[in-house]
Amino acid sequence: ELPVVSDSRACPRQSRGPSLAMSSAPSSRLLLLALPGLAMAAALEPEVAPFSDSWGGKHSIVGFEPRGRSGLPVYIWLAGSGFTWHNWTTDRELLSRMAALGAVAGQCAYENWKYPLGGCSGFLDKAAPIFNSSDFQSCLARLCARPGADCAKGVAVHGFSQGAQLAALAKNFAPEVSAALVQGHGDNPNPFADLASCMDYSDASGKRNPLHGLDRRQVRSLVGEHDGTFSCCFNQPDDQCCWRKRSGRQQQTATTGYACPEGQYDCLQPDGSGWDVVS
Repeated sequence: ELPVVSDSRACPRQSRGPSLAMSSAPSSRLLLLALPGLAMAAALEPEVAPFSDSWGGKHSIVGFEPRGRSGLPVYIWLAGSGFTWHNWTTDRELLSRMAALGAVAGQCAYENWKYPLGGCSGFLDKAAPIFNSSDFQSCLARLCARPGADCAKGVAVHGFSQGAQLAALAKNFAPEVSAALVQGHGDNPNPFADLASCMDYSDASGKRNPLHGLDRRQVRSLVGEHDGTFSCCFNQPDDQCCWRKRSGRQQQTATTGYACPEGQYDCLQPDGSGWDVVS
């Protein structure tokens, strides 16, 4: 099983739906469907090799790729706020496993010690240089330029916490992005930060939000029930403890476009999209 990243926000170990390890694995059905070349390459279990690069003239890229193969989809991982760069017990394991499945798998360093200010504009400004496929110095473009990569086969983005919020916006800057796995993600991290205008699947009038570039069938969201940022008061009235914040259910429903009955923690769909609240 893949190790599960976590931070100071409590993330319980058991789920009322699928296990967290199974649900969070980037090799889930969602990513396999989004990257059609991955399923075939996975059966080959190719030998993988590490690589390093840089983007934007100053930020590091590290990753793994199948040795001696070409025409492969790309997988991009963004860690959360304050995480140590390229953690050996989580980041390297994620990347090497995705490479073994047949993807060029890279982690993009970014200023994860700074949380974007200015609401959605701050997040969009921070996501653009990471994912802009028309900028040859972006992290996504650098990974797509790897000898073994073919981003026309698909690009899957995966992030945790701040990394998840940035990954959720990747499609705005790269049409090649075909799937997102977001962990510890939402639209209302604190009472003063409402990110609905860019993170929600639909706008306030119920129309499709153009800033939510991915179709809802291409997004899977995972959050801990007691995550103090994105899932406070799951299944409880906001006025009990959320203090002017939306509940976890409200945030997950809004950002994925899927609604499930009260009391249901697993809102994953047959194709692997949707959301799961881990309890």
